[in-house]
Amino acid sequence: MGKPKKPILNKKAKILLAVINNASMLPEYFVKTLIRVFIFTRYNYPGTSLNFVSANSVNHMRNIACTLAIDQGFDYLIMLDTDHLYPEDMIIKLMAHDKDFVCGCANLRYPPFNPVQHKKYKEEGFKNEDNLIYLKGDEGLVEFGAGGVVGALIKVDILKKLKYPYFHIQYLNKESHKGGDVYFTDNLKKLGVKMYCDASLSYPHNVREMFTDRREIKHIF
Repeated sequence: MGKPKKPILNKKAKILLAVINNASMLPEYFVKTLIRVFIFTRYNYPGTSLNFVSANSVNHMRNIACTLAIDQGFDYLIMLDTDHLYPEDMIIKLMAHDKDFVCGCANLRYPPFNPVQHKKYKEEGFKNEDNLIYLKGDEGLVEFGAGGVVGALIKVDILKKLKYPYFHIQYLNKESHKGGDVYFTDNLKKLGVKMYCDASLSYPHNVREMFTDRREIKHIF
């Protein structure tokens, strides 16, 4: 597999790779990408562990993963949803940035496949076009204000500053609410944590055996 081009920071870091899944079976494409990610990461960071988290909801599973990372003394947590593909060197690249929270690019699974990174959280017009962050891949490290956590490398020290539940649906009124990921990232923002996206990393999203990547549909296999 070779060594990554960027220097490895904190070789002894303990990384928890948590698979978020409550289905009876894992998709074949995800298993293939998971094996490559885990082996490549473990080769460079021997303290990497893999854990499969299952519960009745995504928010519950993410809360369990956060609790495991804290209670078992991990330094970093990264959560992988099973409907994405991931580059094998993703965690190596994310670790090299040495940030409290850094992720790659992902998009929603339904048309028009908008990105999950937003400039800021705002109750009105949160998902409006002018609040979305579109990344082509050559923008480098981009700061964002709220969004998804799939494939995000999170320092466990910042999790310890949050109150349980870390992920939670917060109803604002009869017509609007914060989803779990936005609730989490908005609370990080309130703590003064800066969140970044590495535009060079992309996590294509499965849509009926096709994959959406930066609002494009691709056949991977």
